[in-house]
Amino acid sequence: MFIPVRAFPRRTDSIETVWAALAAAAQGLGHRKVAEQVGVPATTVRGWLRRARANSDIIANRARIFRSDLERYKPDHLPKFDTPLACMVHTVAGAACAWKRRFGTAPPVPGLTGTLQQIGSFITGGWLLIANVPLSKQWWRPG
Repeated sequence: MFIPVRAFPRRTDSIETVWAALAAAAQGLGHRKVAEQVGVPATTVRGWLRRARANSDIIANRARIFRSDLERYKPDHLPKFDTPLACMVHTVAGAACAWKRRFGTAPPVPGLTGTLQQIGSFITGGWLLIANVPLSKQWWRPG
């Protein structure tokens, strides 16, 4: 299975750039302001945000299950977020932090250095910016 390490499939910008854009948008910035912050065209950021918003529920659920599998995490209540995108960014970050707490290193993927953004991309399986995530990829299957 191929897991993206430095960029998402069919995207030339780094994983860190994409995650920075998603985090800024999750805080309420519009695509033009986000584009200025990360230094890419506004149309590129708008496309990322459309895909990420379309996949946010799938990715957030996948990250919750992943985190639960890593540390038997069972939240008493889920925090409220203004948008599904904010929920997804927060949930993936929590799962990436859980990976770091449990293993302290990067997943065993060649070229992965272990940044939280790379681990987050590993958790999403690279499907974050893909149109029409296949049903078979929508759920994490532990083990």
